[in-house]
Amino acid sequence: MTLTISPQMRVVAALGGFAALGLAAFMLTLGRPPSGASEASLAPIKPLHPVRKPTTPAKPQAKPKKAAPKSIVLLPGLAPEVAAALRRHELVVVALFDPHARVDQISLAEASAGARAAHAGFVPLDVLRQGQGGPLVRELGVLPDPAVLVYRRPGDLVARFDGFADRDTVAQAVANAAATMP
Repeated sequence: MTLTISPQMRVVAALGGFAALGLAAFMLTLGRPPSGASEASLAPIKPLHPVRKPTTPAKPQAKPKKAAPKSIVLLPGLAPEVAAALRRHELVVVALFDPHARVDQISLAEASAGARAAHAGFVPLDVLRQGQGGPLVRELGVLPDPAVLVYRRPGDLVARFDGFADRDTVAQAVANAAATMP
């Protein structure tokens, strides 16, 4: 029986053999240290005597003085609840609601969640209580309930939503107001 191999197959077999030899040579040299380096030169050198660093006596650290808190000046005419929230937060979400309306309760919860998500202050104002809603009516006129207002310190109204506003809308309004802050 005669076995004949075509010239193309001989070239492929020769190239495969060279590739196998190259791979074997690479694998053998991979684990060895570089030439000229002995095992002794690769081992870490241990000091003969333990080295102690001289210690210096610790100096008492002077405590940094706290800066006096900046006085926050707010615009006049704000509702007392809104003014108090603006003293604590740069941005405040105000939700106007009627405690007897179911939709207003849902709107109140959404506005609260949006303010919390945006790390803003939150003030719920009952429209049936004259003391809470009166300053806003004097400032903005008649307001519907539910409504959501976003205030920026010192008391600028930066967003107003008449009717229902979900938590994402409220959070985005706060984020937009924060982005335009000086």
